[in-house]
Amino acid sequence: EVMAHLIDKYLQQGMKLDPTATFAWRSVGLSALAIYRPGEPGDENAKMADTAIDAFEKVANIVEQIAVKES
Repeated sequence: EVMAHLIDKYLQQGMKLDPTATFAWRSVGLSALAIYRPGEPGDENAKMADTAIDAFEKVANIVEQIAVKES
């Protein structure tokens, strides 16, 4: 629960400053994935799954945009 609070408060605030920082989004995704417990019920657990998915999707989208610009 403490880690989830840190993810929400600090890492995501930092990403607002630089939304293209793939290393930061990847860190958010990995942190949320480490907290997530498959099959465990609860809103907080579901939130960690959603946070991880969202962060990894952002990384994929940013990398795709960079690849398009470079081609």
